[in-house]
Amino acid sequence: YELSMSTQYTSWNYTHGLAQGGFVDIIGVSNPLKYLFYTSAQIAGHFPSNDVGGNNSFGINEPFSNYPPLETFINSLGSPPNTINVTQIANTAFVYSIRATAGLLYWFAMETDLLQNTLVQNSFGGGNVRVNSTVYPNGYRIPAWNPQTTTLEAIDQVFDGCNWRFQNWQKIVNGNVVQTFTSRSITITPEANTTYKAVFIQPLSVTILGVTSHLPNAPQTFEASVPGNNSSVSYKWDVMNPCCLTKRNSIEKLPVCDIWNGLGTIGTNQQIEYTDGYNYILKVVVSDGFRIAEDYHDVTVGQCITGGGSSGCPFVYTLDGSAWVEDNNVLPTSEFLQNVGRDVTDYYKLHQPLARRDGNYVLQLRELDDEHSFLDQEMEKSSHSLHRCRRAQHDTEIGM
Repeated sequence: YELSMSTQYTSWNYTHGLAQGGFVDIIGVSNPLKYLFYTSAQIAGHFPSNDVGGNNSFGINEPFSNYPPLETFINSLGSPPNTINVTQIANTAFVYSIRATAGLLYWFAMETDLLQNTLVQNSFGGGNVRVNSTVYPNGYRIPAWNPQTTTLEAIDQVFDGCNWRFQNWQKIVNGNVVQTFTSRSITITPEANTTYKAVFIQPLSVTILGVTSHLPNAPQTFEASVPGNNSSVSYKWDVMNPCCLTKRNSIEKLPVCDIWNGLGTIGTNQQIEYTDGYNYILKVVVSDGFRIAEDYHDVTVGQCITGGGSSGCPFVYTLDGSAWVEDNNVLPTSEFLQNVGRDVTDYYKLHQPLARRDGNYVLQLRELDDEHSFLDQEMEKSSHSLHRCRRAQHDTEIGM
C-alpha cells in the first residue's frame, strides 16, 4: 500500500473528502487530537495488510460507541475484505485522512482565532455548556464569519467535586465585560473576538473549628465556619467513634463504632456542644439547597479500645485439655490516658471451654512478644499495680 500510494496519492483530493462527508469537525470534542488519531486508525484497521487481516473490532481499545460517527462509518463498510486492494483502501482510509487533516487545521484556526469565532465557556474553567440544545464541553467555539442566531444555556452542574449554580452571563469583547444577562438561556449572534461566559456562584466550603483533644466527658463547643453570606445555609452534625471495637471483656457499654450518629435534625445550628469518653470524629454537612460541602474534625479523648491482639494488655488463655487457647485480652482500660496511674477493675466471662488438670481449672496470662505488663506477684491481693486483677463468683459462672 505504501509503495503504491507513493506514486498514486495525487489521485485523491479535497473533492473526494467533501463527497465522503467534509472535514472531521472536532470543535466541542473533549479530546480532539485523540479523536482524529483513533478514528483514522480504526478505519485503516478495517482493511488487511501483508501479515494481518482486517477487522471491525475495537479490541482492547475504547468502543466505537464512544465515537458515534465512527461507529456508523465502520458499519457502513460491511465485512472486512479478504484481499489487499490499494484503490479500495485509499477510497476509504486515505480519503478519511484528508478529512481528518482538514479537521485538524480547522480546529487549530478556531483555537488560535485565525478564523473569527465566539467562545462559550464557564467561569470555573470546566464542565459543559449547552448550545442550540446540544451539550458541549466547556470552551465551545461558534463560527462568526457566517453568523447564525444561536441559543446558549447555562447548566447547573457538579464539577471537580463542587456544585456550581448559575448567576449570570457576561458578554466579553476584547477582554472587557460589555454586557450582563441574568437569564439562564440567551439568544446571540456570534461575533469575532467575543466570549460569552456563564458566571457561577463559588462552591460552598466549611471548616469545623474547635479543640482537637480534651479530657473525657468535658463539654466542648464546635463551630462550622462557612465563608461568605451563610444566612441560608443549613447544618447537619454527626459523630462517629472510629476505633472502639467490641470490648467483650468489660461490663462497660461502648458507643456504636464506625457508624455516623446524628446529633440533631438539619437546621441553623452553626455551633454545637458535644463531649465523649472516647475518641470521636465530628462531621458537618452544610447546604443552601443546591450547593453542598462537608468537613471532618478528629478529637482525641483517650486511647482507642482496639481489642484482639493489638491492645497491649495481657491475654488470658484457657486449657482445653491438650493446648492453651487464647480467650481475650484483659484490663484494656488501663491504657486509657485518663487511667494512667490508676487501678482498674475488669470483670470478664470466659468464652473458651475449660478442662480440669489435677482437679483444678488452670488459666494463663501472657503478653505479646514485643510488649510488657507489670503485675504484682499475687494478683488477687494487689491493690497498687497498674494492672489489677481480682476473682469473683457470679452465680455458677467462673469469672476473673
